[in-house]
Amino acid sequence: MDASKLSRIVIFGDGRLARAIERGVAARGSRVERYAFRETTDLEALDLAHVAAVGLAADDDTGNVDLAITLRAMSPSLRLVVRMFDPTLAAYLQKTLPNITVTSMTDVAAPAFVGAVLDGVERQPPRVHAARRNLVDALPTGWDRLLVRTALTTAFVIVLATAFFARALHLDALTALYFVSSTITTVGYGDISLHHAPRFAQVVGILLMFGGTALSTLAFALLTEWLLDRRIHALEGRMGVHWQDHAIVVGGGNIGYRVAALLRRRGMRVVIIERDGQARHMLGARADGDHVIVADALSDGILDLANVEHAAAVVAVTNSDAVNLHVAIAARERCSSLTVVMRVVSPVLSAHVSTTHEAVALSPLAVTTEAFVEALTHGATS
Repeated sequence: MDASKLSRIVIFGDGRLARAIERGVAARGSRVERYAFRETTDLEALDLAHVAAVGLAADDDTGNVDLAITLRAMSPSLRLVVRMFDPTLAAYLQKTLPNITVTSMTDVAAPAFVGAVLDGVERQPPRVHAARRNLVDALPTGWDRLLVRTALTTAFVIVLATAFFARALHLDALTALYFVSSTITTVGYGDISLHHAPRFAQVVGILLMFGGTALSTLAFALLTEWLLDRRIHALEGRMGVHWQDHAIVVGGGNIGYRVAALLRRRGMRVVIIERDGQARHMLGARADGDHVIVADALSDGILDLANVEHAAAVVAVTNSDAVNLHVAIAARERCSSLTVVMRVVSPVLSAHVSTTHEAVALSPLAVTTEAFVEALTHGATS
């Protein structure tokens, strides 16, 4: 049999991964033919007896499954390498079809990101985290400053009024506080009143009625608003994180979720920042113990909410190179010793980032392509 025919490798797919695999296989010296996923209906014309391997690299799981089953029926010994997003479908193919390699960008790329994180964390010098120095620093992140100021002002007015009426009406401190409280809360005068009090005390009482009512109304309104906001923030995970030496994963898609799971298995706590609160993995991440923040990582204060200054690593794996670079720069500004790993598609940007040492730049496409090419060309005759 002609050796050149044995080295034929066929790829189905028209996306970036399929094109990258085509170039990688050609670089290995094998003959490669690539077809758009729906382009070829006559599979017999491919002469599968003289094909070393077929790569199914389309973005359509169902289509890849159908084609894999069809090709296996046509050629039981043909080596198949299939891209699959759904882990359930991947396990099914692996179990039911012989001589098949099922892979996904998530399964291949996530360990590479985790390896870069762990390597960077190992190289970090020992970090001493400063203790909280005052009461304000110890308060939970997200407290409303206006609410706190209103509460303090109300308390000051109550204390001052209590001291005044204790002296003006010759009351003990507790009775004076009781009187001030009944005045501010407008429950009326049933036992202590200012009817026979000096004029000045009556004027202060009038001011206290109006001022106290206004303050208490404002305080209750702000408290109600704050409680509702806190409830919403709690549901969206936008609560201050007080962990130390944790990992922050920006992007809760397939790769981000997988990276978080692998880091968690290595004993690291994980904060996930994901803009889409309905993303498929968010409930699972919360159930696994990760702190999920539903927000845009580029918004002011979100990285600080995740306590980036005391984190061990930041992994930016959104689908946007620009967002990932922005996150990397912002994280570095807050903590120069931080390990930052970012997902990059552009090879030009990847090379530049690696040169400036702003972050470790990894391309899931490149990592997956290498794994795919290796699986396809393994044992192929050049």
